[in-house]
Amino acid sequence: LNFDTYILNRLTELDSANCEIMSRILSRVSGKEHEIKDEVDRILAAELEISAATMYIQSGREFLRRAIRGYTTNDCGNDIIHNPVTGGLDVLRLADQQDKIRSLLDVVDRIIAIRFQEATWWDGIPNTTVFPQNVVPFNRFHSFVDETRRLIETAHAEEVI
Repeated sequence: LNFDTYILNRLTELDSANCEIMSRILSRVSGKEHEIKDEVDRILAAELEISAATMYIQSGREFLRRAIRGYTTNDCGNDIIHNPVTGGLDVLRLADQQDKIRSLLDVVDRIIAIRFQEATWWDGIPNTTVFPQNVVPFNRFHSFVDETRRLIETAHAEEVI
C-alpha cells in the first residue's frame, strides 16, 4: 500500500514536471513562431528551387543527348529517325516552347495576384445596397485609388517589356 502511494506521488511529480517543461518550451517556441515560420518557408522555397534546378538539369542532359546522338520516334506506326542535325533543331524548338510555357505561367501568376487584389478590394467595400448607411471610409477610398493606379502602372510597364 505504501509502495502504491509512493509510485502515485512520483508519477504525479513527474507529470507536473513534464507539464512545466512543456509550458516553458512552448513559451520559448511561441515567442519565435514568426521566425520559425519564415525559416520553414525559406527552406520550402529552397527545396522547390532545387527540385526545379534538378528537373532543368535532367531536361538539359536529355536535350544534349538528343542533339548529339539523335533519336527515334514512332509516329503513326512509322519509325522516324532524327539525326543529330534534326535533333539539334528539335532541342531549339523544345527549348523555345518551354520558354513560352514559362512566360504563360508567369502571366497566369500575375493574373491570379490581380484577381486576389480585386477580391480583397471587394471585401473591403461595404454593401451599401443592403445597408445604405455603410460607406467606404475616405482614407480607404484613397487607398483603393492608389492601389488601382499602381496596378495600372505595373500593367503598362509589363506591356512595354
